[in-house]
Order: sequence, then C-alpha cells, then structure tokens
Amino acid sequence: MSDEGKAWRRLAGTHEKVPIWYIAVVLFISATLMGAVAFGMVVRSERKWCRLLIILEQPSSPPTTERGVKIAQEISNLRRDFGC
Repeated sequence: MSDEGKAWRRLAGTHEKVPIWYIAVVLFISATLMGAVAFGMVVRSERKWCRLLIILEQPSSPPTTERGVKIAQEISNLRRDFGC
C-alpha cells in the first residue's frame, strides 16, 4: 500500500478495507435524498407562481390583439404546466 493510502486510513481511523458494495449503497442513498430535496424545491418554486398566473389568466376583458392572445395562451399553458 502506498504512503498516501496509509495516510487516508490513519485519517479515517480504520485499517480495514471498506467493501465496494457499502460505498455503492451509501452513494445511491445520498444521491436519492439529494434528488428528492431538489425536486421538492422545484415544485415549491413553481407553486409560488400559481397565484399570479391565475390572476393574469382572468383579465377583465379578453385580449384583442394577436400579441395579447399569444400572451394569454402562454399564461394558460404555464398555469397548466405548473399544476395550478
């Protein structure tokens, strides 16, 4: 074993080899938890837009210009995509 490998084992406080399956399980659980947290943050972030999109989708009068119709359609699409 190289001196560098021995130094890491001393630092970790163990002289035993760690099984590969153990490392794989720890990495899998860590990645899964990080993914779940990130997904929850994205969903929560998207939900913050719902109130605004609902208000914008219910104008006092329907859009009369081509641009206004496109904007109204995009607002409707965003609201549907966010699950509002």
